Amino acid sequence: MESVSFGAVVVSFLHQLFAVVWLGNLLLTYFSIAPAARDAFGPEAKKFMTAYQKRQSRFGMASMLGLVLTGMVLAKQSPEFAHLFSTANTFSAILTMKHLMVIASFGLALVSAQVLGKGKPSAGKERLSQRFLQINVVLVFLILFASAWLNAAS
Repeated sequence: MESVSFGAVVVSFLHQLFAVVWLGNLLLTYFSIAPAARDAFGPEAKKFMTAYQKRQSRFGMASMLGLVLTGMVLAKQSPEFAHLFSTANTFSAILTMKHLMVIASFGLALVSAQVLGKGKPSAGKERLSQRFLQINVVLVFLILFASAWLNAAS
């Protein structure tokens, strides 16, 4: 086994931790917590989910920031990294696709929290928020696949 710096291990660990918190929470909410809340609370589920998402969003936003910072460090450590949004080689092209999907996911989360989550609730806002969540779930799977591809390739 080749020598690896402790700093590189810590940055990689933090990156994975932030990914688990952000992506895991999104998947857990979609596949488990929201359906269980609807089953248990019926019409009151909205109140529960609003309170849950308010608490959870702090962890999500902190994790997104942590992912960006640790991701920049990790990218610079890779000899295959050309520059941000590069397609100079396969590694950079996959990383670029991953970055674009992460940006889209961040954007959906921010719009959902800041625009759809504010003001008077409506059926239209709820439908759009649900659609954003569904798109985000698909993006999560694609982001994880891209990460696995990058890990396998390096």
